[in-house]
Amino acid sequence: MGGLIAEQCKQGHLVAAIVHHHGQAADSQISYEGADIHLMKTFGHIPFVPMSWGFPSKLKQLVQEFKPDIIHLHCPNVAAFWGLFSPAVRKIPWVVHWHSDVLDHSSPRFIKLLYPFYRKFQDAVLRQAKIIIATSPPYAVSSVPLKKYAKKLEVVPLGLDFKPFSPSSKHKSDTLKLLCIGRLTYYKGYSQLLQAVSSVVQQGLDIQLDIIGSGDLHDTLSAQVDHLGLSDRVELSGQVTDAFRDEKLRQCDILCLPSIERTEAFGLVLLEAMSAGKPCLVSDVKGSGMSWVVLEDVTGFVYQAGNSQALTRKLNEISEKIEQLPAMGLAGRQRFEALFQITVIENKISRLYRQILTKPIDR
Repeated sequence: MGGLIAEQCKQGHLVAAIVHHHGQAADSQISYEGADIHLMKTFGHIPFVPMSWGFPSKLKQLVQEFKPDIIHLHCPNVAAFWGLFSPAVRKIPWVVHWHSDVLDHSSPRFIKLLYPFYRKFQDAVLRQAKIIIATSPPYAVSSVPLKKYAKKLEVVPLGLDFKPFSPSSKHKSDTLKLLCIGRLTYYKGYSQLLQAVSSVVQQGLDIQLDIIGSGDLHDTLSAQVDHLGLSDRVELSGQVTDAFRDEKLRQCDILCLPSIERTEAFGLVLLEAMSAGKPCLVSDVKGSGMSWVVLEDVTGFVYQAGNSQALTRKLNEISEKIEQLPAMGLAGRQRFEALFQITVIENKISRLYRQILTKPIDR
């Protein structure tokens, strides 16, 4: 969201945003790249949802004082429901940016129990929206909550700022350097990745895996690394600085996102890798945007989700094509520039804004 806000300000839009902020003593306001950002103190989560007493009144105040032409809601977000109770907010056209569904087959039981109540408000928000933005064609097609609203659905992928980069001319080592960046949690598929790395090492492949990120599975994954005898092959780096992360990305041969659930709706880290001229290895989770972002044998590689044997075969295939990786990374960079850099994304969203404001949509 921050990159989009910054680009909107560059293009001359006046932007204000209300966001939850954890760990602060009171509500506050900052300026970010020309936008007014209102940070709302939270008092807890119910169950995963940040709660703020000040959010409804701040929303009402901004509508009165800022007088927005468009309200752009990023969902899922329970705070978006407050707009349903304000006639002044409902009078302004809404754009709903749909990042992911709340419910999937792996959701905890209490989420499934609460969802029927949540869905009533979710559907009201979607009915109110003039346009709903999904982040990839596969997600737009597979999302159950969005099926009823297909006529107002548009696909605009996530985007990142353009950064200069120096492409690699050729591969300089026989070691395949694999990098993962992301939370150490169940849907990321790291356990299957470690099993595949163990298999290719036993088959004689020279491989090094770095995993950057923290999470609830750190101890479990660390124990698995030890059990598989991969301590000299796998590094769990935990939380790191941006500079460390960027250097690891520069040094790697390929970035891997081995997620096993549609909870991985898009994979923004793929854009980071592509913008840095690195190819990507992703799973083909049905409904996720990962295998749409990455083109098989063009900008990277795709394998069957959750299948460590398929991943083992794909790692062996990559090792046989190791000299081709820089060229694939360059193709990824070109795809990033054409489809995913933030100027392209902002332009698409601005066109949707103009479409609403010049010719209101009744769908």
